Amino acid sequence: KAGSNVVMVQFHGGEERIYYPPADQRDVFRYTIDSGADVVIGAHPHVMQGIEMYHGKPICYSMGNFSFGANWNPVDKDTFIYQATFSWTKDKGVALTGQKVIPCRISSVTYRNDFCPTILTGAEGESVLARLQAYSSIFEVPYDFSADFKDLYAANAQTTANNLQ
Repeated sequence: KAGSNVVMVQFHGGEERIYYPPADQRDVFRYTIDSGADVVIGAHPHVMQGIEMYHGKPICYSMGNFSFGANWNPVDKDTFIYQATFSWTKDKGVALTGQKVIPCRISSVTYRNDFCPTILTGAEGESVLARLQAYSSIFEVPYDFSADFKDLYAANAQTTANNLQ
């Protein structure tokens, strides 16, 4: 951490195709925050796992696949983009000041993987956020998805208004 303003760590590991991270994975990711990381991102399970706020710092246990060429038609194509915003502060140097989860699918079509990650809106976007919220509910301090649902509803309303014109 010395000499760095923000430390983001990405792990490749964990059990494939399980939606809740096992205890040993949670322990390692939390230890990483305790050791100075500001954000921890996990990859490898090929499915989404929850987001935990641990000591005020986000842990995304698994974002699922995003662009994955080894499977032409995975059963679970849901994924997400995680955005973290850091801002300069007078007393702390840098602080996490914003977060956003954007629901996606690894393919622009549902019947196969066309390798075109796609941002989801409407009911599909709501479904991904709801699943992620459920996966996050096991944590003592889960990520708060309320702003992400609000952003999705606002985008849906704007799309509807544009379609009516």
